[in-house]
Amino acid sequence: MLRTSPLFLIVALVIAGMHQTAFADVTLPVHIPAIRPVLEVPNTTLTPRVDASADDPAWASAAVVDSLGLALDSPAPEVALPTNVKLLWDADYLYVRFEVGGKLLPYGNIHGHDADLASEDCVGILIDPRGVGAHWLEILATPSNDIRDEAFWVTGTAQSDDVFRLVDGVIAHQLKREPGWNVDGLRSLAVATPTGWRLDMAIPATTILGTLEMTQFTPSTSVRANFLRYDYSPTAQGLMRVALDWAPVPAGAEDLSPQGMGFLRLETTTPQAK
Repeated sequence: MLRTSPLFLIVALVIAGMHQTAFADVTLPVHIPAIRPVLEVPNTTLTPRVDASADDPAWASAAVVDSLGLALDSPAPEVALPTNVKLLWDADYLYVRFEVGGKLLPYGNIHGHDADLASEDCVGILIDPRGVGAHWLEILATPSNDIRDEAFWVTGTAQSDDVFRLVDGVIAHQLKREPGWNVDGLRSLAVATPTGWRLDMAIPATTILGTLEMTQFTPSTSVRANFLRYDYSPTAQGLMRVALDWAPVPAGAEDLSPQGMGFLRLETTTPQAK
């Protein structure tokens, strides 16, 4: 069973171009994509309004994840589910925009802060500020503007299997979850669009960097992250969940796969509008 070292991942980073997704090489079994994505995120001097409006000019200079791919072992969707993610940062916030398409009527009717939002259509971001799988956070959001935020800790050494999921012994005895934890100062808004829905989030630097004893982002800050989308559809065989993610890990286990996350590198330059 392969043990993937975060240090090995960092040393193996290969940056393939400014403000585009590049990849970090990793040695994995042949059935697992041997890459961890890397995205360079530009600094912005034009603060996003975080109102999910299509005409917000700040997002023209964002880094873009063009699409999310199928998570490992996820069934394929019956229709295309275009999903892209845009990112910007300033000293105080990481700004994230999800453009979610392919479905005009999202599935689900679960409401309330910290409800089981993973059981209905949602998107999410996971962030590991230290990058070693010892502490990470997850934020899920739905088109009805419900939020679930949760923190995770592993005591001792985090060990993962050959698809980046924490091994069962770690999950049973070393993993601590805090569903009551909240992202103080989180701002978010989701709105319907002609092809689906759009979500804006502003995640405070103090939340992401708190375990590093830092309060603001600076150029060359690097954190590990993953993005996900869960889409549910009724079928003749029952409810089918399609799981999409940025850094491929087992479907539904994104929150249990910190060592499979990709990399976000905060940069000072701003790209031309795409």
